[in-house]
Amino acid sequence: SPAGGGNIEIPMHSMDRKQLLNAGFPEQLFHMLNGASERAHHLLNWSPDGSSFEIFDTKNVGNFIRQYFRHSNLSSLRRMLHLYSFSTANNVYRHPHFYRGSSLSDIK
Repeated sequence: SPAGGGNIEIPMHSMDRKQLLNAGFPEQLFHMLNGASERAHHLLNWSPDGSSFEIFDTKNVGNFIRQYFRHSNLSSLRRMLHLYSFSTANNVYRHPHFYRGSSLSDIK
């Protein structure tokens, strides 16, 4: 069940799971956040203005992460966010070129 952090099936929109798992980290993250907005906003979600995102449920977000990445480990996700120069404070993450509606091309 969603409240208990169980698996939540999310449509991948224009990408199937294989394409998504072979995509770059920014694209995977973007698809994950858009999926969360639809079905798992209690776990993580974009900020109201779309300039950042927050992880609300650090204990149960792993089952959701697994649908978009090859792992369910929050610490691995945080490591990648750090490698891509996301800033963080209290489980809120932001990057000047990563926001709801961004093209993702400027994130390296």
